[in-house]
Amino acid sequence: MPKKQTRPNRKSKLDPYKDYIKQRIEEGTTNCEVLFDELKERGYTGKKTILKDFIQPYRKASGKQGIPRYETDPGEQAQVDWMDCGIQDMDGVWKRTYGFIMTMSFSRKRFLCFTLDMKMDTFLRCMVRAFEYYGGFPRKVLFGNMKTVVQQRLKKKVVLTSEFNDFAFYYGFQVDLCQPGKPRTKGKVENSVKYVRSNFLQRKHDSSLEAWNRDALHWLETVANAKPNQTTGVHPMSDLKRKVANCSR
Repeated sequence: MPKKQTRPNRKSKLDPYKDYIKQRIEEGTTNCEVLFDELKERGYTGKKTILKDFIQPYRKASGKQGIPRYETDPGEQAQVDWMDCGIQDMDGVWKRTYGFIMTMSFSRKRFLCFTLDMKMDTFLRCMVRAFEYYGGFPRKVLFGNMKTVVQQRLKKKVVLTSEFNDFAFYYGFQVDLCQPGKPRTKGKVENSVKYVRSNFLQRKHDSSLEAWNRDALHWLETVANAKPNQTTGVHPMSDLKRKVANCSR
């Protein structure tokens, strides 16, 4: 009786890169978009599906339930939040680093920049940089209960800090605030925070704040805002802009 023939294992285009992938996984990177970009830079010519199949066992399944979405009109609202990026090597000194994120609610177009503190002057500079990036500003901007924004809550009355109140009046946007205990009100920018953590922060960056901010702008243009949002199907560049007439004063 003839012996059953066994086929030799076929080599995968991913094989030469598996040690590198495992190293990046040990470093905490399991995002296929990030790893696919890095592998292409190293000469990988295979498809992303092979990489996804290889990465899948290393990923943690999410058991969270979906939350109903509240949508707004184009140019109606933006949401703002800070994220703590941990202690990073910045120019040879380990410093706590923060990410400022603004997300347009209709299109999900994102703005991102990094700082070494969350003080008022830093916060306002980030706001201005975001408006300049968008080429305008929305009618409303939604915040959490930031100390730079909220001075005091008196039952149903909210008192804004005088400096931020003047800033909002100067640019002409309405300040909206999340209800205490309901941070999901700003779910769109919170999703952006998660996206930055799972994508941008898993990429390699030179050790300086200038390099991080340069990489952030490149990442916004080539990755984060480069294709239609998966949830809405809307391209980030489609959001209507209100021109900031007084931005050049």
